[in-house]
Parts: sequence; C-alpha cells; structure tokens
Amino acid sequence: MTKDSKPTGEAADVKAPKRTELERRVAQYSESLSATRRKLLQQILNEPDQTFHLSARKLAAHLSVDPATVVRTVRALGYSGFKAFSEDMRAHFVSRVTPYSVLRIAADDSGTTESHVRQSIRQDLANLSQLSTLNSPDTIIEVAKQITQARRVLVVGLDLAFTMSYWLAYSLTVVGVSAEAPQDRAILRYKTQLLTSDDLLFGITFRRCMKDTVSSVITAAENGVPTIALSDSTTNAIGRRADITLLSSIEGPVISGSQIAPMGVLNAVIVACAHSRVRRTLDVLRYTKQEYEKGDRWYE
Repeated sequence: MTKDSKPTGEAADVKAPKRTELERRVAQYSESLSATRRKLLQQILNEPDQTFHLSARKLAAHLSVDPATVVRTVRALGYSGFKAFSEDMRAHFVSRVTPYSVLRIAADDSGTTESHVRQSIRQDLANLSQLSTLNSPDTIIEVAKQITQARRVLVVGLDLAFTMSYWLAYSLTVVGVSAEAPQDRAILRYKTQLLTSDDLLFGITFRRCMKDTVSSVITAAENGVPTIALSDSTTNAIGRRADITLLSSIEGPVISGSQIAPMGVLNAVIVACAHSRVRRTLDVLRYTKQEYEKGDRWYE
C-alpha cells in the first residue's frame, strides 16, 4: 500500500506519541467520566490480553456489568459504536503483546495440546487466505520493479525478523539483485547512511516495530532512498513511513509470531522479481546450472 505523505526526521520518530489511541481517549475524557466508568476503562487497559477479543456482551460479563453500561461507556469516549472501540482495543493489546502474554492467553484455554496445534494450523491458513486481499498483484509488481531497478537493496529485519530478511536478501541475490541483510546493528547504521537514491531499503518489522528498523527507514527517507516495508499495519511506526507497505498477519498462538503469511508475501515478491526481467534472470541462473547438475553441493 502506498501513501503520499509520511513524517520524516529523527524527531518524528523520537516524539511519536507513546500512548495508544484508546489511552489517549481515556485521558482526554477522564474528567467527564464517572468514577464507575473510569474504573471499567482502567480494568480494560490493564487487561488487554483478556478483553481485546471479546464482544460487547462478553466484555460486559467479564467486567460484571450489563451490556448497556459497556455501550454507554464506549460512547462516552467519543466512539460511534463498539466496533470502532474494539479496533482500538485490539491495537492497544498489540502494543502490549509479549511472548508471555501470548502463551498465557493460550494457557488459560482448557484445550488440549492437540487442539492448540490444530488452532495454530487453522490460524496460519487464515493468515495466508488474507494475502490476496491485503496485497494486490499490481502492488507486488511495483515493489519488484523498484527492487530490480535498484543498484543495491538493503534488507532490514532484526531479532526474529532476521530469518525473513536473510532469506529475502539471499533469494534476491540468486535472481541477480545485489542485496544484503546486516544483522549487526552498528553495521546496519553505517550501511544505511551509505545508501543513495539509486538504492532501496526494505524493512521488515511487525506490531510495535523494532526501533532500529524504523530508524533505518527514517534515515533512508531523509537521504532520498526509496523505502518498502513488510508489516501487519499501515498505521504503525514503519507503515506510516515507508513509501510502500506490504501487509501480512502474524497472528497465531506461536509465541514469536507466525511467519507463514509474511513468507508468502516474500515468495510473491521473488516471483515478481524473477519474471519482471525473465531473460536476465535466466542468464544469471545459467551460471549456477552446471553447479546444480554436477557440483559438489549434493551428498552422494
């Protein structure tokens, strides 16, 4: 997904509000709320892992109040209805999610280990099924066009996202694109500063977003470098700043976040890169053809 404007400058990153939208509204309307409503909202803020997925009726049961009280409290915060409130409640949860909270939610479920495994597979399939609606072929093709036209591509994905960034850089190199994925944070900063408008930065981060990944996008943008992101939102720290944001969900019971859907997006990018200049790709792969057929990489 592309956008016409985005905040730039290190100050934009440092001064970005740390409150979630839900917290901001609670603070804004706090003085006009009754003590009872303030208490209910504080409980919701303190227990996002237990409340973000509940319907209005189930949330009311969890808070030991009637559904009408929940609806009136939501409207007191300026929301048009519970759906809008629920979206912000989910965003609030995502900003607080940790491996511990993911596992604790699952542990509170009375299901068996087998049921959790089946749920994990179902969630991964659901995440994959969303990809075609989240990312149009035209967007994937545009990303591939920018990648193949770049002099070099710096792929930034740290911590758990490094497996994806390394895979992307490796696969791009195989199809003839000069790409690398630094893991050392100090090297990453130097490499980012060396980029020019002829290059491209591809950042991968999700949920709250890794600070160094977002900072790399900000620095690149300041230097006129095209930027692409893979994330789960266009409104999080990296989604607001990248020129194009590819989307995928990482939801699931796996404590590190599911990588199935993000890898599906990256697969599509590699396919688009290979076919956007198929003759050149074939020329590049021809050099490795003999090694694959007769080289010493295979066990005999």
